[in-house]
Amino acid sequence: MIVLELTGEVAKKAACRHVLAAPEGYYVRIQEPTRTLQQNSLIHPVCRTVQKHLEANGAAKHSESWWRDYFVAKFGGQEIIPDSDGGYIVMNKIHGTSSMGKRQGSDFIEWLHAFGSEIGVDWTKNG
Repeated sequence: MIVLELTGEVAKKAACRHVLAAPEGYYVRIQEPTRTLQQNSLIHPVCRTVQKHLEANGAAKHSESWWRDYFVAKFGGQEIIPDSDGGYIVMNKIHGTSSMGKRQGSDFIEWLHAFGSEIGVDWTKNG
C-alpha cells in the first residue's frame, strides 16, 4: 500500500505516476487528513465540560457517549428518513467523532466552545 500526502505539485505528480503504474482493479482513495492527536485530546474534555454544565443546570443525566452523540447531532444536523414500516426515523448526518477529519474535528471543537459559551460555560474555570 502506498500513502502519499499531497503537499504540492511534486507530490501530486508522484501520486499520478503511482496511479498510472497500478494494475487494473486497484483502488485509489483521496481523503482529508485524519484528526490530530491534539484534537483527539480536546474533544472528550470539552464535551464533558458542556455536559456537566447542562446537567448542573437541570438537563437529564446521561452517559458521556450519549452526550457526545447529542453534540454531534446538534453540530452536524439530522435528517428524517422514511422507515420500511411506513413510519419515520431520525438519523444523524455525522456518525460519531471518529469519522471526522481534521477540518471537521476543528469545526466541531470550535462549535462546542461557542455552544458552551452561549449556555453560560465559564471556560476560564473549565478550560
